[in-house]
Amino acid sequence: MKKKLLVALSSTLAIAMALPAFAKDHSINGFYRVRFMQYGQKLAKDMEPNTLVDQRARFKWTMGLNEYVSVTYYGEVDMQYGDAAYGGARGGAPGSTRNQGGAIGGDTVNLETKNLYVNVKVPDTPVSARVGLQGFGDNWDLVFVGADMAGVKVSAKLDAFNVTGIWSKWQEGSAGGDSNEDDVDFWGLQVGLKPVQGLKLGVDGYYINANGDGSLGIPVSAGDDLYYLGVNAAYKLPQVNLKAWAFYNFGTMNAEGDEEADVSGWAASIKGTTSLAGAKVGLRLFYFSGDDDAADGDVNSAVLLTTAQENFPFYMDNLMLLTPDATWTTIGSEGYGFNDAQAAGYGLWGAILSTSYVPPTMKQAYAKVSVGYMAAVEDDRNTAGTKREGNSLGTEIAARVGYKVAEIVDVSLNGSILSLGDFFDKQAGGEDPDNPYVLYAMVNVGF
Repeated sequence: MKKKLLVALSSTLAIAMALPAFAKDHSINGFYRVRFMQYGQKLAKDMEPNTLVDQRARFKWTMGLNEYVSVTYYGEVDMQYGDAAYGGARGGAPGSTRNQGGAIGGDTVNLETKNLYVNVKVPDTPVSARVGLQGFGDNWDLVFVGADMAGVKVSAKLDAFNVTGIWSKWQEGSAGGDSNEDDVDFWGLQVGLKPVQGLKLGVDGYYINANGDGSLGIPVSAGDDLYYLGVNAAYKLPQVNLKAWAFYNFGTMNAEGDEEADVSGWAASIKGTTSLAGAKVGLRLFYFSGDDDAADGDVNSAVLLTTAQENFPFYMDNLMLLTPDATWTTIGSEGYGFNDAQAAGYGLWGAILSTSYVPPTMKQAYAKVSVGYMAAVEDDRNTAGTKREGNSLGTEIAARVGYKVAEIVDVSLNGSILSLGDFFDKQAGGEDPDNPYVLYAMVNVGF
């Protein structure tokens, strides 16, 4: 028996030494999240509550080939309990379907590829490159773009200076003939500077070259040329941390056939964070320009991507309805402020007060409360059907209370209600809609 054991161990070691993969540096991280939810429908009257259970799991695997090169795969599986199985409705034919697989017999094909890229560090330089499907976001709280995209990103980082450039193919129209005539390409440049201790400055510039009609939350049409130029800053004072940004969006759009519409929109935000009575308190003020005349051939509001599809504005402020929910899984992309007002050209302004507290004698527990108010800049865009009863979108109150079990199992209660303003009056089939709300218990395990 002892001889057989030695032979088995020797064989295993020999195989392990012969396989190059065993010599690589591997790391795996991610999270598992499940939510038990009840919520009220958007802009509905006399609504019945919706109930569901949804979950998300993400697994990020990175393999270091050597000290300069690594490969990363980031997978995701989303579902609602009881939604569908075998890639379709219950009893349907097998197939591949994302965001499903929670019904009985749910062993379907539902693994999504979130990221897949190669990282390369140029030896003896501060330069690195990432090639493949990857995440990328702006330095404006992701109000313009925060998405996964296929392309090439090159970065150089020094002690007080860093620069990042990216090119991505957002949409490939066709590969034949002049393959750029029906594509949507994205170019970006980010420059950061630390001139003195406690101060960070940055400049972002982006360009969307749309030779084809956009999809998947990209609000562009063939012939659009859109530019975004902005600045950002962060400064640490003795008692307050300040972060601010502003950008200007310009260019042309061909939404009205061959007649070009001039784009001229802008936005700005400032947030201060401090400690007060043991709690962390933040206050954000922001403004997005509006377009009071949709028929004059010009666009005077910023052209942004669709909320919770390709951008994720202000998600760190912990609202759930006026902005996308930070724990968005299969639902949570309402974004009333950005979807219903800013994206529709009415503009947007408002304030968000966010707080978080960890009891000093119970580090495993936490509480987060946020209050947000938003209003449209315009209530009439001078075209049929765009006149609203007023500017106010309403006030949202959101709260999260949680406790960490066994250090990494985060169990929490989360809820929010939005008291709708007169901007939404008569929007439920001619009636005033009920106030929307969301309530859920969540278990989140990070690893």
